[in-house]
Amino acid sequence: MLPTPPPSAEDLRRINAWYGQYFGAVNEAREEGRLSPASATTYLLHSGNFVRWLESRFEPGIRARSAATRS
Repeated sequence: MLPTPPPSAEDLRRINAWYGQYFGAVNEAREEGRLSPASATTYLLHSGNFVRWLESRFEPGIRARSAATRS
């Protein structure tokens, strides 16, 4: 399932700008020792997936289903 209605190009521009700020804040917290490296990685992975979902470049569960069918 993808976002409905999809965000406009302007929405995505603004979201990506905010994500850049968030990315910097998470890395700063990691560098200052306020976040563990593993936590910072998790924060950025999941928030990045959300942004990719808004851009219609990510669908939750696709990789998990693909791996399960290979077993």
